[in-house]
Amino acid sequence: MTLFAAPVGYGYSTAYAPATTFTSDRKINPHKDSVFIDPRTGELTTIKPGIYDPEKTEKKGKGGLIALGATIAAAALAFVFRGKIAKIPFVKNTVIPALRNTKAWALEKFRVLKNAPIVKTVTDGVKNGFEAVKKFAGNAWTTVKNFFKKAPATPTP
Repeated sequence: MTLFAAPVGYGYSTAYAPATTFTSDRKINPHKDSVFIDPRTGELTTIKPGIYDPEKTEKKGKGGLIALGATIAAAALAFVFRGKIAKIPFVKNTVIPALRNTKAWALEKFRVLKNAPIVKTVTDGVKNGFEAVKKFAGNAWTTVKNFFKKAPATPTP
């Protein structure tokens, strides 16, 4: 079977010939360049026969369902064996102490970061900016309300 065979429906078996000229005298490599001469019309085309069938119906992937099923199965197994998993020597001696150390380390980093002067400066700036925007928006809303305020029924002298 040749790579340049015409697709079904063209009515004859003329092979797709690689285009010999494009805009220069350079030859086109059909394995790297996607430009071919259509044997039916004689024009340059980018169709590569045999790579894509336009009439083929695409099937929907099942990767999401498989991941969801695996997650549910893992959660169910963890629920059923929750007391037994903690008693496994590897988990008891290695995993649980590592989790405790990680938790303590993360809480300490969060405490230090929360009290850092740069964080205080940034949060104060955000609070001040929010208050300024809130004040400006309130003033703008009052101005708009006053603009559409109903005129008094009797004119003032």
